[in-house]
Amino acid sequence: ATPLGGFHGIGIGVLGGTGNLIEDNEVTGSTRYGIAVFTAVDFDGTWVPAGNRVTGNRVSGSGTADLALAGGSGAGNCFEGNEAGTVLPAGLTGCSAEGDGSPEFADEIVIAPPRMLDGLPEAPPYSSMPAPPAQQTMPEVSNLPGGAGGDAAILVWIAVSGGIALALVGAVLFVLRRRARAER
Repeated sequence: ATPLGGFHGIGIGVLGGTGNLIEDNEVTGSTRYGIAVFTAVDFDGTWVPAGNRVTGNRVSGSGTADLALAGGSGAGNCFEGNEAGTVLPAGLTGCSAEGDGSPEFADEIVIAPPRMLDGLPEAPPYSSMPAPPAQQTMPEVSNLPGGAGGDAAILVWIAVSGGIALALVGAVLFVLRRRARAER
């Protein structure tokens, strides 16, 4: 029941991230998108994804597309060596130029936070999912802004246990900006 609920149904999402490596994952049966790269929209700014690498992944059975790059994305988002049944835009492979991607996907997903929940089914509560194992390349949850019980920790818990790997930097920035505005 948060604005991030609009990303329900995405296996791995890079939300406005830069320089991320999404490699050697198996993503199956996502309601909407298997692996998706798209711009983040906040109340007073946008973050355009650039320089992300999506390589060697096996993605299948997604409702809309297994791999997707939103129109208006930055340069250097590379999709290489992936096994996928459906892709947006058609022929998605290699590295993007500035502005490349699917305009239809952008129209659906690059929207302001309050509209993200419109028409979506209820997601299962993160607390019903098993605790994730230690993640070698991720910081300890207690070291993140907000501590073990804070918003950022919940986002990490959702990302790992729910299979929705949002670009952590974008999600944490979203939470921190909201907190800063609330404290003003």
